[in-house]
Amino acid sequence: MNVINLQLGHTHPKSRATFHLLPSCVATTEAIANMMSTSVDFPMDGVLFYHPEVLYTPGQSPLVGWLKPWMLPEILNVPIPEKFTCGAPSSALKFIEQFNEENNFSSQVKKNAMIE
Repeated sequence: MNVINLQLGHTHPKSRATFHLLPSCVATTEAIANMMSTSVDFPMDGVLFYHPEVLYTPGQSPLVGWLKPWMLPEILNVPIPEKFTCGAPSSALKFIEQFNEENNFSSQVKKNAMIE
């Protein structure tokens, strides 16, 4: 077995990826807003939502979600810093709809979903 020893924040010569310890929080409006206002030294592609007490299998699951940072205000009513809105499409729902169609996915995303 070929194992590459990766160190956080460093790119290994045999791998193009750099691994970072990511910020995490509970899924509340306030906690997500605080996390998004925390400065990170790498580009943030999105926010992963998952249930921590479930075993997952490959494939689509309603227990896992991924939102681009600019989607948070529209989908979850979470305020975000302006830096995440630059160049963002005008509608998260339309973006998700188009993505799902192009990738043969389905979802039930609703605008301003309630989070505890």
